[in-house]
Amino acid sequence: MDEEKNQEPTPETTGTFTVKKLALILGALALLVVTVYAPVFFPNKPAYDQHVGVALADSTILDDKGAQYSLLRVVDQPPYAGKKLIFSFWATWCQPCIRELPMMAQQRARFEKDNTKLVLVNFDGPPFAKTRHEVGEWFKSNGIALTTFFDIKDTILEKYDISGLPFTMGVGRDRIIQWMRLGELDWEDQEIKVKD
Repeated sequence: MDEEKNQEPTPETTGTFTVKKLALILGALALLVVTVYAPVFFPNKPAYDQHVGVALADSTILDDKGAQYSLLRVVDQPPYAGKKLIFSFWATWCQPCIRELPMMAQQRARFEKDNTKLVLVNFDGPPFAKTRHEVGEWFKSNGIALTTFFDIKDTILEKYDISGLPFTMGVGRDRIIQWMRLGELDWEDQEIKVKD
């Protein structure tokens, strides 16, 4: 007992922090901060984001009569030549796509004032396939005055790592992809545009 009284006080006995305790507390605090703020500083980017800032890739598309074209050739011919482009990838089985089409058609004049053309590409591949004629008739019966192309082999979806529809992308006059969006858009939003 006398031995205990004669011992010098240590940090353990006085309640003060040791270097080990301080290191453990700081480590736990750092782990908490990284866990909470990592998504802010290092967000997971979708696979398609790697294509932003890259030149538009070529693909084979069909018109409403079934003629095959090079996508790059189409966008470098009238009425698309020299224009900014907004691509909308859609399908008739995709309900958000169907909801977007009338709004898109209503905003067409706004886009054209800004030298921007809408380029629709339909992906009604198997098993939901509608013929090009059926899609055209559907446009007419719903009062949608837009032109659509067709990618029946889904090559564009694969090239751009697109995992769902609707999918929209803005392409500049230089044919560089400026932005890509997955999901339904509010086409009345003035922020949906392509920069000069």
